[in-house]
Amino acid sequence: MEVENNWSATHKRGIFAMKSSSIADVVAGRWLAHRQQAIATPPILDGRHSACVERRPENLGVCEFDGKLSLARLRSRFVIYTRANLKVHGGGRYVQAATSFSDDPTAGFGPFAPLRIDGYDPRGPGNIYLAAVKAYPFDPSLLLGLFAVCRGDERRAPTPAPGVDAYNQSADGNTDGRSFTGLALSCNGIDWSSLIEIAPTHAPTLYSPILPRTRTRSPEPEPEPEL
Repeated sequence: MEVENNWSATHKRGIFAMKSSSIADVVAGRWLAHRQQAIATPPILDGRHSACVERRPENLGVCEFDGKLSLARLRSRFVIYTRANLKVHGGGRYVQAATSFSDDPTAGFGPFAPLRIDGYDPRGPGNIYLAAVKAYPFDPSLLLGLFAVCRGDERRAPTPAPGVDAYNQSADGNTDGRSFTGLALSCNGIDWSSLIEIAPTHAPTLYSPILPRTRTRSPEPEPEPEL
């Protein structure tokens, strides 16, 4: 992604497709220079892309793609995953996806849609900071996703007032509660199975979402058995 001036201006340029000469170069992080990629062409997605969700009032409805991105191939299409900010007053971090029109990821994408994850209510106090998605290695017709999750604290979350949009509630408790890396599967890129917790993480999970929590002190020695 190209960034102008500072992080808050990312929507001015959008998301560009980057090219590399080989798989080895991709793994090593070596990409062709911008002048070799016709970088002046329009981005494949910008902050005003159809149905992109950004409810924070200071952004005026323009997505700034302020989380990590993921791109996965599914049945001759590409699905791109990015941040959706669902709530007006902060919190409500979530993931939305758009699917390419063809097997060329530079030829355009359909509208964004928020993910539908079985058993997870995005209206609650939790956050899903990002999804890292790839083809399921044992069945390429499925996608496998790792999700950076913070469940939030239901006890501190406000009780929705009658007739008030749940996405317009305060953000109390949104970074509390259990944080973990969750695993799920999808057959279409939008609908996902329930999250399986595979590793606990520090809260919030924004900067180290896929790393397991490390022990901060040595374990207590086990008592010696009585004779």
